[in-house]
Amino acid sequence: MQDSAEPQNRSQLGLSIDGLSEYLAGFDTVRHPGLTELELIDSLFLKSNEMYPDDTAEALLVLCFVLIPYREVPMELPFGLGTLRYPLPAADLPTYNAKNRNIPRRFLFDSPAGHFGDADKLAHFFGNASAACRMRSNSIVRFFGNFVELFEKNFNTEADIDLRDVNINELGVRYGWHLLSQKTMPSVFITGYNIYHLFFYL
Repeated sequence: MQDSAEPQNRSQLGLSIDGLSEYLAGFDTVRHPGLTELELIDSLFLKSNEMYPDDTAEALLVLCFVLIPYREVPMELPFGLGTLRYPLPAADLPTYNAKNRNIPRRFLFDSPAGHFGDADKLAHFFGNASAACRMRSNSIVRFFGNFVELFEKNFNTEADIDLRDVNINELGVRYGWHLLSQKTMPSVFITGYNIYHLFFYL
């Protein structure tokens, strides 16, 4: 009885995160043979926009939360006060684990070779895109994106500022700003990013 009543207590954002997480969790090579990671990213974008046809910023925010590969954010508090673990909106644990296995992680030209790859980069991309759509200001979003990177460094959740995070944040800002005037698949921007860096930085 309690389980059936629980979804009624979920916010619209929570229900959308549940739905899109289930959608991502359902992808496998048998049901979707030959699907590339960029095609999966576009498919997730389209599915999220079906949930919020009149609110692009909210659709991007749902994508951000679904593509975060963590259930909580650990922060090492200063002065030896311990670790604060801040919970993030997420689907139930089985769905969360299943969708994490399907998060794209090899979609950038320089994605690391390890198992984790770039599993966290899409959350950066869509989170910044959502903020750009909502705030309608590139400069403000860039400020907050850089602030988060400094915050992570100072609280020791990452050893150094990740320049690849900064780059994908910037790409997300440009994408969100672009969506204010024209609908374009995220794969177009990601492919452009890859081509630019391959030709000008390698």
